[in-house]
Amino acid sequence: MSLRGWISRNVWKRARYRATEEILQEIRNFDPTAEPNPYLIASLQRSVSEVPYYRQFSSTDSLTSLPLLTREMVRGGFDDLQNDQISRTGWRSNATSGSTGTPLVVIQDQTQRHWIRATETWYYNNLVGMDLSETPRVMIWGSTDAMWGKKMDLPNRINLFLSQADRLGASRFTPAEFSDSVRIINRRRPKLIQGYAGSVYEMARHVRDNGLRIHSPEVIVTTAENLLPEMRSYIEEVFQTKVRDLYGTREMGFIAGECSHGRLHRFTFHNQSEIVDENAQPVAPGETGDVVVTTLHNRAMPLLRYTICDRAVAPIDDACPCGCKLPSFGSIAGRSSDYFPTISGDRVYYGYFLRMMGDQTWVKSYLIVQIEIDAVEVRYVPVTPAPAEALEQIEQRIRLVMGEKCRVIWKSVDQLPPTKAGKRQLAIPLDAYQAQQNKS
Repeated sequence: MSLRGWISRNVWKRARYRATEEILQEIRNFDPTAEPNPYLIASLQRSVSEVPYYRQFSSTDSLTSLPLLTREMVRGGFDDLQNDQISRTGWRSNATSGSTGTPLVVIQDQTQRHWIRATETWYYNNLVGMDLSETPRVMIWGSTDAMWGKKMDLPNRINLFLSQADRLGASRFTPAEFSDSVRIINRRRPKLIQGYAGSVYEMARHVRDNGLRIHSPEVIVTTAENLLPEMRSYIEEVFQTKVRDLYGTREMGFIAGECSHGRLHRFTFHNQSEIVDENAQPVAPGETGDVVVTTLHNRAMPLLRYTICDRAVAPIDDACPCGCKLPSFGSIAGRSSDYFPTISGDRVYYGYFLRMMGDQTWVKSYLIVQIEIDAVEVRYVPVTPAPAEALEQIEQRIRLVMGEKCRVIWKSVDQLPPTKAGKRQLAIPLDAYQAQQNKS
């Protein structure tokens, strides 16, 4: 262990993250097979006695007897979902990226933030086999602080230094920014790369398109965005390493993490997750349903049976060769907002367009936008002039799934900036596009 690693583990972490260490001990003692989940029972009891909205369900004896909670309900009942029986000391607001149109603000208390940090630490320690306090790593996040002249606060700078971590921006997706990041990765030679799935994917495209050499870490962990199979295989091929997915949301924290055998294990010590049908009841093994999540430790603003707009497959068998006893998802089928509706009533998953555009070498980057039910706009940054035969083939493939009368509009642009959260969008379905237009 390096001197920095020793200081990070034995001095810095003990002084700054004592609560995190205490929670990690709780997690070690947690029995994922115990029914009912003691954290869930405690969260239900606290919520119905301390939160105005949940007092109407004071007689509830099970989670499934509660109705689902949607984003619209959170926005409309924001005040009633907050605890009115405890001190607000340590409360902070947190907002989603607004990728579906409008950001959602929630309140998280200090205990919730400690649990989020502890859950991430547990995942890396137990399912990845790395200690973040002493593993050289590079983080590719979409921070705009450097662009806006803001300096990182001193505690965070100390933490990054001691844990041998570099934080790279992915805010503009320019060739210069990606080339600088590649040089830093090659110089630092990290064991771990963390980042938004879209940012890492775009960096992989930049490396391949420009014939660059890139250091191969022991593992890449993506988060914050849906990791499509095509994105995973492309990143793994370019970086010559395995990619794992750490699944979560801003509202709920981390929900599940991928192990060495490709299973997404659900962190039932942190959140209670369900896969439900249209009647809000559990789906059968092997079937696809909506992901519904319940916070277990956020007293400030508990979200019970909250719909996160993702869909997943219920596992047929929870037993995993990795030895982890936590239950798992069969797979994440994508966000319900990731589907393009068609005039015939069908729904097309946006991964179809990724496969369609992924091998187009004349395109540097692209964004597929459904501007009407029967109109798709393809925005692209060209490397070379667009070949007529390629445009014709793409239009045929779009109409194959969107309908013969679907209009395809081509729009060449100089750049495709990421979202305010630094995420790289590849496709925007109609609902999300209309929400963005209404907001503007």
